[in-house]
Amino acid sequence: MKSIQLLILILACTLGHQAHAQNQEKLHGHWKTTYDYQGDKVEVTYQIKTEAKKTQARTVKMSMQGQSEKDDTLVMSNITMSNGKGSTKYHIEYEGEKYDVDAKLKLVDKNTLEVSYDFYGYSDTETWKRTNK
Repeated sequence: MKSIQLLILILACTLGHQAHAQNQEKLHGHWKTTYDYQGDKVEVTYQIKTEAKKTQARTVKMSMQGQSEKDDTLVMSNITMSNGKGSTKYHIEYEGEKYDVDAKLKLVDKNTLEVSYDFYGYSDTETWKRTNK
């Protein structure tokens, strides 16, 4: 009887790990969003992928006024997702200072991700759209 219970427990843990990995993989790929910066539109491309068993997001390109620049800045670490909702640490730089802000994620559909956070009383929800790069 104990061996059956142990087998069920092992199976449940394995399935739970597989479901967690599948939730993370739904985010994998490139995402774009647009910000207003001093009256100009800035388009930022992010890449979400799993590195060293942690799902992370990095800025890979920034474009403004027709000029593009490659980048490789970690912007989210330890992304966790379950049933289309998740959380992460959003790494924000503001006026030369770096901050780690708790953020909530919501996968609206397979091509739309909402990133919500509260930064010292400033609340925002960014909409990221899936792209091919």
